[in-house]
Amino acid sequence: MALALEVSAGKSTFVHHFGDISYAVGYLQTWDEYLFMVEKFSAAAPYLPGVGNHESDWPQSPSFPFYGPAEDSGGECGQVVNALFPPPPPASSSKPWYVFSSGPVTLLVLSSEHDFTEGSEQHAWMATTLGGVNRTKTPFLLVSLHRPMYVDSNYGGTPTSDVTVMNLLQQHVEPLTHASKVSLLLYGHNHRAERISAAFQNKTVLASQVQDFNGVQAHVYSKPTASVHYVAGTGGAAFSKNDCKSVAGPCPPWSESVAFAHGFLHFTALNESALMWEYKDSMDGSVVDTCVLIQDIVRPWV
Repeated sequence: MALALEVSAGKSTFVHHFGDISYAVGYLQTWDEYLFMVEKFSAAAPYLPGVGNHESDWPQSPSFPFYGPAEDSGGECGQVVNALFPPPPPASSSKPWYVFSSGPVTLLVLSSEHDFTEGSEQHAWMATTLGGVNRTKTPFLLVSLHRPMYVDSNYGGTPTSDVTVMNLLQQHVEPLTHASKVSLLLYGHNHRAERISAAFQNKTVLASQVQDFNGVQAHVYSKPTASVHYVAGTGGAAFSKNDCKSVAGPCPPWSESVAFAHGFLHFTALNESALMWEYKDSMDGSVVDTCVLIQDIVRPWV
């Protein structure tokens, strides 16, 4: 597996997995099999999971109330992933949000499976933590969620649908991430690799431009005044072909491309203002998509 080879070769300082970890849904044997697979890289670098619906959601659990009778976790209720991969304190199975810094990067791991709306405990923690990040020390501020704030999807109309959750995240979380000038938001849940423009309030602020960047053809976001977004939910499950090209529907203007290839993102901080990430194929490590963010967080974000 390409990821294991890269990490074991010392090419990554940490690995983050934004939810839907093993799809064990209550079967501990599946967790055993998953642990055997990931030890190839989790033994070489810190492994930092978040939680998704398949770890957390269950009736009468701490999951977000509007998920109603969702039974996606098979009764795990966040307990198993919390026991196997304890998050940094004070996070817990019922409050699985935390912050982690490494080199020039600060990563906020949020939970889309727990109440994130204004007035909630997670929302208050998010506001305080975002406001306390030292951007001189860690200029790149990344936020991770399992369910996307931006995604090209025709799945709407139910409380757990892509469109419903996307609208809620834009209403309650986006004002905080925008005010704190978050560099990039990362998502899983939808099984595809989707490159998304810098966006705010469901509108494109700055699309990427294809440029030759140090001899590499990359999609470059040059000094955007809004956060960039990327969906990378392609660990191995069947693809989510509900995007506008797959179903011949209207395309959101901020969705730049959708690729169906199992893979992972590899990030490199080139300097204090340039962050590069590559979407790589899981099997051979070939690069499917390359992006570069050149940020200027001194500029006002309107």
